[in-house]
Amino acid sequence: MARAEKSIDVNVNVDKVFDLWSNFAIFPRFMENIREIREVRPGTFHWRAEAPLGRTFQWDTEIVEKIPNARITWRSISDGINQAGSVTLEPLPQGTRVTVVMDYETPAGTLGEAIAQLFIDPNLRLESDLRRFKEIVEGRMPL
Repeated sequence: MARAEKSIDVNVNVDKVFDLWSNFAIFPRFMENIREIREVRPGTFHWRAEAPLGRTFQWDTEIVEKIPNARITWRSISDGINQAGSVTLEPLPQGTRVTVVMDYETPAGTLGEAIAQLFIDPNLRLESDLRRFKEIVEGRMPL
């Protein structure tokens, strides 16, 4: 499996940060390739992402751990997509440190090629997504 890991400090208290990270439906506002995330049943979400050349792919995830104001962990439950991640929140004197870790393994074939293109330089992509999250949570970019 490959791993992407990045942290960012935001000037907002941990309660507000946790509330936003608990709302997967807003992820398309700050995650560049995510087009939709919807809850299909409590704790289970359907993701739709766009890859280069207009390709899309979909998968389902489940929340495996949710500790208020501290951590959310998820993993994929769809065949062919092996992805897991977590967001950890650390209160700071002037805000919150947000650390995101994503592990993923792309399948073979055409779908695998499309998914792999989403993760070209995954740390750079994650860093960009976290910068957009910071703008939203700090109120500089509208939801």
